[in-house]
Amino acid sequence: MASRRASRKLNPFSRGSLSPGTAGGSGRPARAATLRADRERLLREVEAARGQLAAAQPGAEAAIAAEAAAAAALAEAEHAEAALYAKQGRAAQFNSRAARDKWIDDELKKTRASAAD
Repeated sequence: MASRRASRKLNPFSRGSLSPGTAGGSGRPARAATLRADRERLLREVEAARGQLAAAQPGAEAAIAAEAAAAAALAEAEHAEAALYAKQGRAAQFNSRAARDKWIDDELKKTRASAAD
């Protein structure tokens, strides 16, 4: 008998603790109906959210693909811009083609001399 009391103290909601006349015992059917109604409402909300997701997903995937294409185009344009600035800088460095060719020949001689050492 002592162990039965001890188990009730540990678990006041055990099957034997609720009798029809005690608090909580008489409200079980109403509570169960409320919980079923809440479950049904939540299931409808989940289905609605899944429908919205299914409707939005193709558009989102298309937007992601468009963003990737735009990022690639931007990187290509930045590379072209850098090449144009580099070309512009080299053109301003020399007064003529002859001066450019002389500078290139001097650089080649320096490179060959350092490679021979």
